Amino acid sequence: MYISVKRDSTPDELPTTAFAARSQQVSEIAATLQLSTPDPYIDAAAAAIGIAADALWDAGQQCVMHGGVAWRNPLAGWRGPYCLSSLGQQARMRQQVRHWSSARTPRPSPIRTSRHRPRRRRNPPDTQGSPAAFERRPLRESL
Repeated sequence: MYISVKRDSTPDELPTTAFAARSQQVSEIAATLQLSTPDPYIDAAAAAIGIAADALWDAGQQCVMHGGVAWRNPLAGWRGPYCLSSLGQQARMRQQVRHWSSARTPRPSPIRTSRHRPRRRRNPPDTQGSPAAFERRPLRESL
């Protein structure tokens, strides 16, 4: 039994063909990281790490998302980009850096420019932090 959800597909495309093509694609993604240890569970975890790393990437946004399934927000400071360098995906890492460098706002921090306080002194709660260092852009259509 197959459950098929189609978007912009031809009517003569069979679910079995689409399933076989996607299975081949997932196998190629899982093979990006291979381990050979005495423990077969660690070897199997390598494939899962490759698939999880691929799930974090959003081609439409050209950046790593926070959460492969649930939250799915582009956040600059999360650990997701580590998987790009760890798995040797330098092209994606360059896209990630370009995405966030273009989103940088060049406004100075009001704490250092308006108050001129030394770093040792604690700021009151209403002046901590600076304006948004990165713009929150709406999600681009990726489909």
